[in-house]
Amino acid sequence: AGDDDDRRGATVALTHAGHAALRTAAPGHVELVRSTVFDGLSDDEQQAFGIAVAAILERLRASRGS
Repeated sequence: AGDDDDRRGATVALTHAGHAALRTAAPGHVELVRSTVFDGLSDDEQQAFGIAVAAILERLRASRGS
């Protein structure tokens, strides 16, 4: 279903089979993201990344309210 307030996205619902497929794929996906994105970053870089992502999310939430 579309979002009348924000046409960039849509709301979807997974079937039971879709949920099962997601549960099966999730551990491998998490490991892939961790190994390719985060393992190459130092602790300081990971902390800076987390701060930057939090700031971006806050701005997105704030813009959605205006």
